[in-house]
Amino acid sequence: MNQELIGSFIQERRKGKSLTQVDLSEKLGVSDRTVSKWERGVCLPDISLFKPLCNELDISLNELFNGKKDTKDPNEDGIVNYIKYQHKKNRFHILLSVLVSLVVIIFSILLIYFINNYNKIKIYRVFGESENFSYTNAMLITSNMKNIYYDGIIESSSDNINVNDITYMTLKCDDKIIEGGNYILNGIISEEYGYNEYFSEEILEKMDKWYIEITYKLNDKETTERINLTFENEMNNNNFINNKKQSISDNNNSKINYDEFVKIRENETENLIDYLKDNGFKEDKDYYTKVISKDSKFSVIIREWKSDSSIYYYKNDYKVTSDFTGLTHKFTSNDFKYSYYYEQDTDKIKCESGKCPDNMYEIAKEYVKIFNKEFDQVLTKSAKRSIEE
Repeated sequence: MNQELIGSFIQERRKGKSLTQVDLSEKLGVSDRTVSKWERGVCLPDISLFKPLCNELDISLNELFNGKKDTKDPNEDGIVNYIKYQHKKNRFHILLSVLVSLVVIIFSILLIYFINNYNKIKIYRVFGESENFSYTNAMLITSNMKNIYYDGIIESSSDNINVNDITYMTLKCDDKIIEGGNYILNGIISEEYGYNEYFSEEILEKMDKWYIEITYKLNDKETTERINLTFENEMNNNNFINNKKQSISDNNNSKINYDEFVKIRENETENLIDYLKDNGFKEDKDYYTKVISKDSKFSVIIREWKSDSSIYYYKNDYKVTSDFTGLTHKFTSNDFKYSYYYEQDTDKIKCESGKCPDNMYEIAKEYVKIFNKEFDQVLTKSAKRSIEE
């Protein structure tokens, strides 16, 4: 149907009857603006006004819908066209309603999924150290389905204490026991979300108060030592889209496959051991130790790969922990009253806990000179930084 044609026809018949828009509107009980919309083809009259309008304009319904006078089609095409027009219009409205409903449903489902899952899965790497022990390779996974804790590896950093001397280990949070067992913790804690036997919301919110309590025998005397744990967030599911990473084997430009990568890493560790032996480090199980002065020494713990190995420097009243990147050095007092970090690449220092010494920067600079002199040939090249005298 042609609304503009019908509108022009209404205007033509109105004027033929010497009626103004106001006159016609008053007769039909509508506003003159409504009549104006009809005549401009903006819309059609309401179905209840068809017969009164035709009576005022002296036309038939068929003539109104065809937009012209004296239609002789016995099948009344105008009425048929109007019915088809209304049917098509109603079908469009139905389809539009269905599409809008589907969009609303899909959006609601996505919104519910987003609220329930966005940033709900978190993976933490857990580690820590004390005067005589280091704790590494632990992992905590939290989600709205399960919470899982993988026990880490405990190692002794003392010549006088062996891990076999440990009689009891406990994982605690703010003095509340999460896990405890004879000898070394070595397992997995898995708990459904909300069960709260191990991982209540309160415990998960206090990660800064988690620690490992170790009881061991030294000279037939039981001693208790505490390892404060650090949590480093490895992953959150807080990306809308995760790009697929290209694997080493898929990269046509790469000549290194995984097996070769492992072999290179193994060679790095073997070369490191040879370097230590050639430079005065004495082997003691998994440790390589070198006395620097009467009150200081280096101890290197060799792990599977060089990048995982650790360097310890022992002084009378403090200890330093470094790795073979040479980037960060952690200083800890032997009585655990303070700890601070020195970043060798940025020359920045930060007190982490306790009352750090006023001359901690001078201590750190002096240590880095000794460190670089001792390990210059095996530090990661990109991490080296010349230290001014």
